[in-house]
Amino acid sequence: MTVRETYDATVTALKQNGFDDQEARLSARLVTDELAETPHAHLLKPDKPLNDENTIERWYDFISDLSSGQPFAYIRRKRDFYGLTFTSDNRALIPRPETELLVEHVVAAFKNQDRVLVADLGTGSGCIAVSIA
Repeated sequence: MTVRETYDATVTALKQNGFDDQEARLSARLVTDELAETPHAHLLKPDKPLNDENTIERWYDFISDLSSGQPFAYIRRKRDFYGLTFTSDNRALIPRPETELLVEHVVAAFKNQDRVLVADLGTGSGCIAVSIA
């Protein structure tokens, strides 16, 4: 199967498992990018083959896990946040994109300070403190 065929098959499989069209397409993009190891693979490398046995097995696992309601960040076991990649599992909340605005505001507020002390206690992944640092 190619990247494009994988994307289309993922959309179909997820819709058959109760996803609406928009959610199926977004999830298909995430799955396809992960399998192809290329951002926007369905647009940039639609003819790239994804035929090896490991990739096909991972695809089935992704479909099963997504269909059972698991967030993709937990399935993938990582989440990109503020240009960094963090380990992600069900022991911590998934960093939300809008939380990056908090980091931007803190960085801007203290950019002219020589020393800043920031505490990010008991918040899970530590993505806020690490990103500010």
